[in-house]
Formats: sequence, structure tokens, C-alpha cells
Amino acid sequence: MVWWKGVSWASRVEQVLCELDAIRQVACTIGDRKFSCWSRGFR
Repeated sequence: MVWWKGVSWASRVEQVLCELDAIRQVACTIGDRKFSCWSRGFR
């Protein structure tokens, strides 16, 4: 199953990006001042 690696890798990257974005939003909501600089630099 050679194709599985490519497909899973692409979908995994998208999933990780979505999770990172969700974590960043939650972090900004919980610790708005604490994470404001980090979230700005992350974007």
C-alpha cells in the first residue's frame, strides 16, 4: 500500500494544522494577554 503513505501524510498535515489552529484559538480565549504575542507570531 504505497499510496497510503502519501494520502495519510497529506490528511495528517491538514489535521495537525486544524488542531494547531484550534489550540491557538482556545489558548487566546483562555489566556488572551498571555498568548497574544505568541498567537500573533504564529499567524
